[in-house]
Amino acid sequence: MADTSTASRPRRSVLYMPAANERALEKAKTIPCDALIFDLEDAVAPDAKDAARAQAVAAAQSGEYGHREITIRCNGLDTPWGAADVAAAAQSGAAAVVIPKVGSVAYVDEISAALDAAGAPAEMKIWAMFETPTAILDARHIAAHPRVEVIVMGTNDLYRELRAQMVTGRGPIRSHLATSILAAREAGKAILDGSTTTSATTRASGSKPSTASRWASTARPSCTRARSNPPTTSGHRLPTRSSTLAR
Repeated sequence: MADTSTASRPRRSVLYMPAANERALEKAKTIPCDALIFDLEDAVAPDAKDAARAQAVAAAQSGEYGHREITIRCNGLDTPWGAADVAAAAQSGAAAVVIPKVGSVAYVDEISAALDAAGAPAEMKIWAMFETPTAILDARHIAAHPRVEVIVMGTNDLYRELRAQMVTGRGPIRSHLATSILAAREAGKAILDGSTTTSATTRASGSKPSTASRWASTARPSCTRARSNPPTTSGHRLPTRSSTLAR
């Protein structure tokens, strides 16, 4: 079973792993990172969703990932796979489910109820992804939900929803990152900066630390496309890899 304790847990580096890729799941056992997100959503084709779900659950139950915090990113409940994903994750032993496009407290309540109905332990948490204008506008209430433990910024989708261009300094979303940090800080929750595709990283951040990382102690989840650097002795990460918005 995965380690589900969360007290004083570092989340300096968080790595998305496509759950449909057995080699990636195996490699994740040796990558120096604090947390893993076994991804059933964007990284998995529709015809591979069922197999990916089974592999994510098996990986979470294996106990082979050492100290790493294990989470599973489910598909939304408005998809054909979401309900089955949440039910399976509830029994997986993962520390949390990562839920995309959270836009309201009511939706968090729906996820929480689905977890309970599937027999999830009370300590299983929700990592809520902020990817839409609706999430930003309701950030304070979502962050305050007792089952939400971490806010994850979905910056690529946020850019898309805003019809904004990715630019150096992330000007179009700076205020939305700030709003999310404030909501997380007020609620005493962690917040993770968004992963960015390789091309977007080149355009938007180059080799400098992210805007959000300079504002607060923030971690940026990495996708498997980017290698994850081990933390330095000071607990900080090199800026070109994966650096928490707030802990």
